[in-house]
Amino acid sequence: MRRIYKIVVTFAESLPFRIHLIKMIVAEWYAIWRKRKIYQKVVWTGEQQKEFDEFWIKNYGRKIPNKWHRLYESMNGTFDIRYFPEIFFTTKFEPMLNPYNKGVLLQDKSLVELLFNGESNDITFPETYVLCCSGIFYDGRRTVISRSVAADLLLNIGAAVIKITIGSSSGKDVKMVNFGIGKIETREQILQLFNSFGTNFIVQERIKQHPAISNIYSQSINTFRVMTYILDGVVLHAPVSMRIGAGGRNVDNIHSGGIAIGVSDDGILEKYAYRLGYGDTSEKYDKHPDSGILFDQYRISFVPKIIKSSHELHGRLPHIGIVSWDFAVNDMDKIVLIEVNLLGQSSWFPQIICGRSFFGENTEKVLNKISKVK
Repeated sequence: MRRIYKIVVTFAESLPFRIHLIKMIVAEWYAIWRKRKIYQKVVWTGEQQKEFDEFWIKNYGRKIPNKWHRLYESMNGTFDIRYFPEIFFTTKFEPMLNPYNKGVLLQDKSLVELLFNGESNDITFPETYVLCCSGIFYDGRRTVISRSVAADLLLNIGAAVIKITIGSSSGKDVKMVNFGIGKIETREQILQLFNSFGTNFIVQERIKQHPAISNIYSQSINTFRVMTYILDGVVLHAPVSMRIGAGGRNVDNIHSGGIAIGVSDDGILEKYAYRLGYGDTSEKYDKHPDSGILFDQYRISFVPKIIKSSHELHGRLPHIGIVSWDFAVNDMDKIVLIEVNLLGQSSWFPQIICGRSFFGENTEKVLNKISKVK
């Protein structure tokens, strides 16, 4: 009876992860099926297919579909047998490195400053005005306050950002607001705003970004995505990308109309930026469609420091093997940590916009590890 009890309890505890995994498997197969007209335009030669099959049989133990590789190539024109298929990333690599129950807790956006503050003099955070966690309100010092006091704190503070802290993605639950101007001038209007954001959200300052970044596009906070991972006891990182707003929008997310461009470790932008959406388009630009700034060789000097900081900060997340960091740079030359993402991360867009594989020369090591995971 005790054995049966342990089996039932263990299964029940693993159920949220199992549901998450099934959801990701279904989502990835549906996504690649929906994009079949895009990747089918890429036809490999017999030699390319042979090279691809031999590589994956040698390093993973069996052949795999080439749909994801052809999808990436259809957008950037670069053939690379080391591209890492998104379905392997979301259903094998991330689950292997990030325990689901730990990731759910640690990626709560209300914890970012608490987890990483004081780690580096190079890093700062947007000032928090009000925080709501499970319906409980706090001020910027994490003192418990009432809902009405929280509303009073926001009266006339001006420009701010309000966003969901749990379960949000792709900029869908981020709103730029001006307290004291227009539609949000009274306590009652602020309380209505609270209602629309539910029970888990944060209200923070809208930072002023560095001129070198604002020159490209000024209406959104443009961020750098650095993805770090631990392999054989060393923190490494994937190709770096920069996400930039466009079209008058005030968010930079690629699923919300933004564009993305690869960035070298020295801070040099690639020649083209891509409007990817959900991977359904391969529109690319050699200059920003609004500002006209040319991307090729445009340099942002803060990138090496951003990469260094991401490696240092990774150690502050116990149990976590891969992290997607979102950084901005403010007008005081400070690197600003905006968000940390641990579950539902993506490997497809940095590979497309940078034209190289996510793990580069470490691809064989990664494949060897995931091939052994049951």
